[in-house]
Amino acid sequence: MLIFKLYKKEFILSSLFICLFLWASFMSILIFNQKNEILVITKDRGFFEVLKKEKETNLEVQNFLRHFIGLSLNFDKNSYDKNISKAGDMMSDALWNKQRKDFIKTSFYIKENQIIQTTQIIEVKEITDRTYEIKVENIKFKKGKTDKSFKKLVIHLSNNQRNYKNPWRYYVSDIKVK
Repeated sequence: MLIFKLYKKEFILSSLFICLFLWASFMSILIFNQKNEILVITKDRGFFEVLKKEKETNLEVQNFLRHFIGLSLNFDKNSYDKNISKAGDMMSDALWNKQRKDFIKTSFYIKENQIIQTTQIIEVKEITDRTYEIKVENIKFKKGKTDKSFKKLVIHLSNNQRNYKNPWRYYVSDIKVK
């Protein structure tokens, strides 16, 4: 009788182990076969909205442009490299490679002269489909002096597959300063 109880206990533990192993294997296969979809949740006028691939709103474009301008034109000597790297994730590879040398030169210049720049967007206007003209006000602090200037940027956007580096539906494919 004692031997039967020992075998019964081992049988139950072995069965439990096998069931847990099968469950873990099934869940692992299920998770690896799932496609992750990045969702963007926006808040506009107090309402939350989930934006998927198919849906596009003007608010999403405006927020993308604000975020990109904020990263690329608001900086100090400590934040420039990090901000430009994040802004680079929002650019096409061709545009990033084209402007990389300028970013490196600018980084050295900002660090040498201890420049701080803040930028405020004044107006965003859609020129054509996916091309926007953005009026900005730059305030630059350099060695105790303040310089205020106004610029117009023309930014062309292209469609993007959302990913972890760039969760937006767009990337900047061209940018010009007027």
